[in-house]
Amino acid sequence: MKTSASQFTDDINDEFLKIRNNLQMHLNDDNGIQRKKMFLSSHVPKEVILSSEILLDTIINALMDEARVQLKSASAELQNKFYDHDFREKVKEWAVQIENKLSLEPEYVKYSSDPQLVHGLVAAGVTFITGAAITGIAFIPTMVIGAIVSGIVTLILSAVAFKLAYDKAEPKAISKMVEDIESYLESSKTQVFEWLGKVILSFDDEFKSFCSNNGWEVQ
Repeated sequence: MKTSASQFTDDINDEFLKIRNNLQMHLNDDNGIQRKKMFLSSHVPKEVILSSEILLDTIINALMDEARVQLKSASAELQNKFYDHDFREKVKEWAVQIENKLSLEPEYVKYSSDPQLVHGLVAAGVTFITGAAITGIAFIPTMVIGAIVSGIVTLILSAVAFKLAYDKAEPKAISKMVEDIESYLESSKTQVFEWLGKVILSFDDEFKSFCSNNGWEVQ
């Protein structure tokens, strides 16, 4: 077959653009970033798989058209056999077999380090050291009480510092999440492109076998 996956680059790009556009509603909703990340981790791959199924139909349609052109001068009997052979269904059956199906790697979106958590822990750790030093000096005359108060104050200051730093880092965390999703989409697009190439080869092998078994030479 003359059909190749590269002919469908625009179709593939369009499908992934649709995924990106559809993700905006989830990126801009009122859910917190952790809930967004949890949801999108599995939602994005599902969207890619759905798009791959649409692209599969597009590819098969093109392959069927090319095959019909090649059989245009064949006998009516051979052309009828071609339709009875049901290439479309055979290719789809091939595409869902375990060894042939599209399996994205990784299966879920994996996120890099969380800027919010890093900033929060750093801020809390710095406060802990500072708080311990300050309260330790202030309560030297009453060591036991001082230690207890020091611990409570330190925990409070650490918690406050963590929350402030955590919230402040949210825009950066969202930006990093979007980068991770974008990276996953680019990787997935390459995998979809390669998979569609294998689909075309499978159809080509099936068509050549069909023609050979029926005494027809593929042009």
